[in-house]
Formats: sequence, C-alpha cells, structure tokens
Amino acid sequence: MKGNINVISYDCYQQATEKQLEGLKWKENRVYYISEILNEKIQDEIYGYIDDRCRRLSLSTVVNDIYRFDLLKEFLNEKCTSCSSITDKKWEELERTYKAFLYKKGLALYVRRNRPDRRSVEQQSSAQVSFLKMYYEYVVKSKTADIPENEKDVWDMRKLDIVPRSNPIRGRYRLDFREIRQKEFKEIIKRILYSHCQTKAMGSIKGELRGFRRFAGFMYDRFPEVRHFTEISRDMIEDYLVYIKTDTGLTSVSYTTELSV
Repeated sequence: MKGNINVISYDCYQQATEKQLEGLKWKENRVYYISEILNEKIQDEIYGYIDDRCRRLSLSTVVNDIYRFDLLKEFLNEKCTSCSSITDKKWEELERTYKAFLYKKGLALYVRRNRPDRRSVEQQSSAQVSFLKMYYEYVVKSKTADIPENEKDVWDMRKLDIVPRSNPIRGRYRLDFREIRQKEFKEIIKRILYSHCQTKAMGSIKGELRGFRRFAGFMYDRFPEVRHFTEISRDMIEDYLVYIKTDTGLTSVSYTTELSV
C-alpha cells in the first residue's frame, strides 16, 4: 500500500517564492490522499504518476491537480475496485464511463480553445478528462518501456527507428492501433505503416491508419470469422465499397483516399 503525497516535500514547493505561494488557488489543499483509493494496485500505479508530475511540473499545476485527483479518486472507488490495473479497461470505455460520471456532477466535458496557428477555435477535452488520459498513458508507457516502438499498440512516430516527415505546425505524432480487434490484421497493418515511414509524411500515415481501422471495424462487424487478409473474398470487398459509399458520409475526396489505402 502506498502512502499519501504531500506537495510540500517536493522541490516545486520548497523552491517557490512567497509570491508563488500566495498565488496558489487551493492554499489549504496540498496533499494527494492516495491511501483513500480502495484498490491497492491502482494506488501503486497512480502514486507513480503523481510523483512523476510533482517532480516535473510547476507548483501551481500540481496543486490544481489535487482537485482533479480527488474527482478521479471518487470515480476509481466506484468503478475500478476490482481492476488489477487501470489498463484492464480499454481507453474508449474508460473515457466514456468517466465522462458520464463528470456529467452527473454537472462538470464540463470539453473546453473551447483558440488555435493560434489557424485563428480558429477547437474543442478539447476538459482538464479532468485530460488528467485521466495522462494517467492512463503513463501506465501504458511504464508497461511497454522495453518494447520496440513499432511493436506497441500505440506509437509515438518520433520514437520509431525510421521517423517520417512531420508538419511543424500540426504536430500529430500518435498512431493508435487499439481499435483494430483482429490480432492478425493489426500486425500486418503495423508492418505496412512502418514500411511507409521511409517515404510518407506523418499526416499521410495517420490517414492510412484511419482507413485501415474503418476497414477492420467493418470486417469485424460483418465477417467476424475472418482473421487474416488472405481470407477476404471479392464479395466482401464489394460489400465494403458499398458501405463506405452509402453509410459513412465520406466526401468524394475522402472516399478516394480510403480506397487508395
């Protein structure tokens, strides 16, 4: 069982100026009560996550995070009492359940922020949802630290042996293969996209993965017995062409892109 984390014991607090201390939003709340999480295995995971943030981030951030932690702690005690790890649940399922929890409390699920590069506004997940996502990704990363990047189910393309070209303005480096439920499909698709890293840009590779995920999802729903690409028939391909033309709402440009994959 892990103990609690007191922000006062970290450099971000001990080296803070009087002005920084006076400016804290939550002046009395400086402790993460990790021992109040009922699941001891979850305690161990979240202790490492909080400890890492307290060592790296600013005092104001880690103090404000205590409020987000308290919400997450309540959620974990309701929904994750029997989990051996937070990653026992798929991220999409976990996110959906947590958003429902926040919604019942009347808390925001999204925020709107300006995009300085495009002079427009985009919708992003709220700080509460982002806090859970960062915790989830911290655990995933700690479990896959010794696995080559191209063998993981979530890639950071910057860490591949072959780093594809990137757009410095729109830095989107993540490839997520977890939605592909057929193991054999997933492994073949990883190999294909890894080979494309030599010649294609990150944005193009992400577009290809979207197409592969859509196709794999269609095959899983319509033909669950098919586990390998060599088992796909001409009739199945024709059914897919009809599906993406009539059921997906893709534009003609997107439709052509999907087919090129």
